[in-house]
Amino acid sequence: MRRQRKHLASIAGIAVGLLVLTATPAVASHAYGDARHWTDGNQPRAYVTINDHTPAGWPVLAATNNWGTEPNIDVYYNFGGCGGTGHCVDVDLDSFTQSCGAVRGVTIEITSGGHYTASTYVRFNSKCSASQFTNTNRRSIACHELGHVMGLGHDENHPISYSCMTTPVGDNWLDRTAFPGDHDFAALHNVVYSHNDN
Repeated sequence: MRRQRKHLASIAGIAVGLLVLTATPAVASHAYGDARHWTDGNQPRAYVTINDHTPAGWPVLAATNNWGTEPNIDVYYNFGGCGGTGHCVDVDLDSFTQSCGAVRGVTIEITSGGHYTASTYVRFNSKCSASQFTNTNRRSIACHELGHVMGLGHDENHPISYSCMTTPVGDNWLDRTAFPGDHDFAALHNVVYSHNDN
């Protein structure tokens, strides 16, 4: 399955996006201040492949489809392999020592020359797979972490009903929407992927 999206970002080294636990300063666009993003390479638009290793119950494909509507980035979905795209993000579960209430997911963002690399990956807390967490909860987690992969930080300016990128307090995350908001797409289109690297 193939989806289109737009994403802009640049950073040196490693940045970790912990769901809920970290907060970034409120900015109008909530794109990362260092503008990290996927590049277009030899493609007409920026592109990334989401390589899903998660078991049933984790709606990574649904989250990928949500983020895959921005026209300036092509977002591809595969299960179990990326082929030779080079822009591959592995998504899997991990056994965090913290409960799901403390850490829902982690995005490790690695860049080179201002662009994300194939070493970027996402891990969901396996404790969030338990029966007490609904599909909507897990979809919100997937939407949030893939939003970081697209180039967005936390949204401090909107209520939890507006975007999966908002940073709710405590257990309020259980009520957070499982979808991106218009503000997220505006940030991607007008800030993160507002240029062509070629």
